[in-house]
Amino acid sequence: MSASPQYVCTGLTAEAVAVGEVLDATKTIRKLLSGYARGWKNEATPDVINREIARIQNSGLPFLDSVGELQSWVHILFKGRLHEAYGGRYKVKQCALHSLASLEIRAASYRDRTGDLSQLEH
Repeated sequence: MSASPQYVCTGLTAEAVAVGEVLDATKTIRKLLSGYARGWKNEATPDVINREIARIQNSGLPFLDSVGELQSWVHILFKGRLHEAYGGRYKVKQCALHSLASLEIRAASYRDRTGDLSQLEH
């Protein structure tokens, strides 16, 4: 895991940096999913989202068991007409956002449980 510059200089623990990275990645994914309303067969957006998912997976935090669910929904959403088999793109997008919210909640909960992580501004 490589920490972004905003976390390196603050003297936070490795766990704090990891949680910050996870929350930054989920924020990026949320922005892309929430703002994406064009055609759903797209190559650039899923690549960016998958890089952010890899960033989450590489954090090494213990709550990452639900990342695979998010990854599956993103795959379904952007794979041609595959989303139609799962209720349409709107429903699949909502499922992806729900999986993302689960990760965000777990990251925030993990951050809040650990006293030295309170410096994070997420």
